[in-house]
Amino acid sequence: MTFRRHVYRARGEGLISELEVTRFLPDHTARAEGLGPKSSADIKRLLSLPKAEREHILEAAASAAIEDYASSEVNLGESVDDIKEYP
Repeated sequence: MTFRRHVYRARGEGLISELEVTRFLPDHTARAEGLGPKSSADIKRLLSLPKAEREHILEAAASAAIEDYASSEVNLGESVDDIKEYP
């Protein structure tokens, strides 16, 4: 797994902040603020919204994230080195 993938994975798992991602990867562009929940309070607030509003917010977040998944360098779908198969 490349260093870039490790950094994005650590961010996805909440181990490092967006600021740390930018420090490790200077060419990283931060996502637009307000598109994704950042705390459990934000998640609760999102879940309390009417369904139409929730879908609108989630659709915007998905659109903002599409670039991350479109890049072959960041596509984690190929990462199988840490998957264990059990008999």
